[in-house]
Amino acid sequence: MDTIGDYRTFTSGDVEVAKAVGEKLMAVFEGIEDKMFEAQVKFLEEHNFAEKVAELVAPLAEKEGEAVAAVGEELTPAPAPEPAEGEEPEEAPPVSELLKAAKEAKAVAGVHAAMIAGEEFAPIVAHMASHTLPPLASVEKLLYAVACVVGMGANAKDSAGDVSFEACKTGVLPSLAAAIGGWDSEAEVAVTADSSLTAVKEYVEANTVVPGEYPATLPALAPLATWLGKALAAREAALAYYTEEKDTALEK
Repeated sequence: MDTIGDYRTFTSGDVEVAKAVGEKLMAVFEGIEDKMFEAQVKFLEEHNFAEKVAELVAPLAEKEGEAVAAVGEELTPAPAPEPAEGEEPEEAPPVSELLKAAKEAKAVAGVHAAMIAGEEFAPIVAHMASHTLPPLASVEKLLYAVACVVGMGANAKDSAGDVSFEACKTGVLPSLAAAIGGWDSEAEVAVTADSSLTAVKEYVEANTVVPGEYPATLPALAPLATWLGKALAAREAALAYYTEEKDTALEK
């Protein structure tokens, strides 16, 4: 019985029409699924970057050490001039521990940012936008957290305000590597409820974003997660230094 239209019994013709429409819809859906599957297979064949990513990541630990050593040299006071006869030697002022921590953390994060924004790694990040099928939820959560740090968090959400990989594909991934390369842990920025250091740290901890578990088919994710952890440490150190010793709020 048709209880929506004319309150009449369905005829055999109505049934045949419904079956024909259903079959057409099924054919359309199957065609869409086939195209998505083919696109995903093509992506997996092209996105074969595990060895390249491993090669780019390998020297980072040594570069971190070099960066920290450079900070130490920068902060080491120049030798005081020899005192004149009868004068007391001048003592160099002690280096602020907060300043030292902020500069070291910034230098370490910068090592990873430079690699990510480099000409070999950045295209790998952008190419993830060609991933057709929905990935694990951990992927979009990581991309959202990273996007929040570099001021692109809103771009990772759909029209309903939910974190979405589809939104990340168009609004985050194409320019994410460049944004990481230009990020400054000491910058004064206007933050939203989602993008403050406290909010991002809470999100990361609640969703186990760092270190996290990410699909091997997307090898760029692990270096992004590593940078995220180091960037948060750098931002925290910068906030402490500017708040305690410069009386300046970096988050507005």
